[in-house]
Amino acid sequence: MKVFFLFFISLTTYAFSINLESHILPYETDLSTFFKCFLGEPAICELENIDCIYVINLDERKEKWNNTVEKLSPYALTYNRFPAICGWKFSDEKFNHIKGKKCLLSKGKIGCILSHLSVIEDAYDRNFQNIWILQDDIEILRSPFLIDEYIDRLNELDPEWDLLFTDLDMRKPGDSSKLLRATCITGGFRGDQEVHKESWYLKRKNISDDFQKIRMRYGFHSVVLSRKGMKKILYYFKHVKLHTCFDIDIHFIPNIREYGLINPIIVNDSNWLISDSLSKLIEIKNLPSPYNELKNIMLFNHHGWFGENNAKGLKTLIEQRRIKTVVELGSWLGKSTMYIAEHLPEDGKVYAVDHWLGSRVHHNNKAVKNLLPTLYEQFLSNVVQKNLTEKIIPWKMTTVEAAKKMSLEGKLVDLVYIDAAHDEESVYQDMSMWYPLIKEGGVMCGDDWGWGKNLPVQRAVKQYAFDNNLKYKVYGNFWIIFKTKSFIVKRHKRSLF
Repeated sequence: MKVFFLFFISLTTYAFSINLESHILPYETDLSTFFKCFLGEPAICELENIDCIYVINLDERKEKWNNTVEKLSPYALTYNRFPAICGWKFSDEKFNHIKGKKCLLSKGKIGCILSHLSVIEDAYDRNFQNIWILQDDIEILRSPFLIDEYIDRLNELDPEWDLLFTDLDMRKPGDSSKLLRATCITGGFRGDQEVHKESWYLKRKNISDDFQKIRMRYGFHSVVLSRKGMKKILYYFKHVKLHTCFDIDIHFIPNIREYGLINPIIVNDSNWLISDSLSKLIEIKNLPSPYNELKNIMLFNHHGWFGENNAKGLKTLIEQRRIKTVVELGSWLGKSTMYIAEHLPEDGKVYAVDHWLGSRVHHNNKAVKNLLPTLYEQFLSNVVQKNLTEKIIPWKMTTVEAAKKMSLEGKLVDLVYIDAAHDEESVYQDMSMWYPLIKEGGVMCGDDWGWGKNLPVQRAVKQYAFDNNLKYKVYGNFWIIFKTKSFIVKRHKRSLF
């Protein structure tokens, strides 16, 4: 017991004896006088959670810029080229002034630090809340539009986050299972700088299926910064003497909150090896049916309709009622389908029922008409890109055909989510055919309670509930009926209206 107590005291003493601010100066250096201004007004991007995308590129590397444009052009994203600062053009006098006496960085590395800080200060001065910084040596693995969803999820997990690395950690050449070791920990820190042990910095922790909490890594090829993160980075670099590379020194910022994507969106094209999971994701032939029938995986398309009340309601139902098997009637491109699948347990399944031909409304809508010829292929591609092929089972048929199929297979489900045809007759028919296929204690729910001039969905739900002596609940456009053991048709069908 005494030995344990002494060991505990030593650990506590070690933890509290480290002053991670020991190398931070009490005054601001003149580093910001070497920052570069962004000329003109940067274009705002289409992503909801990103104000601006900056791509850092040297004027001397036009071929890299052309390559980046080629990689980004299929996604129709608005981004801004930031002309990087070329440190190799510094005079020796200027270079020595910036780096100081003990810094061993090259002119090029100093230029890299100043380029990134220039972008961050530009964004901070423009009051941007979140920015995405890209370097010009990237490959794109998955749709950049996934960033919006990831930021929403990260905000829920940690509203105080600073950095989100959306790229793959640089890997050890010849062994993709091993990360490139950050050697700066043992030899790259300042003489007056107190640091943790190397094992502390190399530790990673998965905090969800999407995110990993990190303390140090190599590379800054694709990073999202929050406004809090921008402020911390700018303050830090204006109050220290430059010593090591930008992508390493940021990890020494006190209380910096850093995360990485477990399944990255971007990789560095000069030194990367894709993980096994992503290799399978891209190899169509290895996917389960019907995903393996795709001729090619289309770019991710996040189009769809899925309200906040629906999302919150479904998440609550899944968690509180331990839902495992869901049928979704009407899936479109899978926005709600994928949300449901992501919140189910690992062995959960979503049967996505849709003929993927579109309705009359869709055919008359110019905004979505162009999606119709490849609607099904786009749905499959979206599910592949989200790595949910094991959870989502597409049934390409009508809701009536699907109900008969489910009945013949003798299956009962935990939850049915109705969002298919919106006319009163079709909604009533879907409820009539699917309610008997729900387990006792299960749920029938749906979208668009307030949709349409004559409120056809609302009329159908009220009528079906009245005819079968059921109660319903409504939250905005989201409606719910719980199946109880007392489900007996007690009334003769007649209209309420």
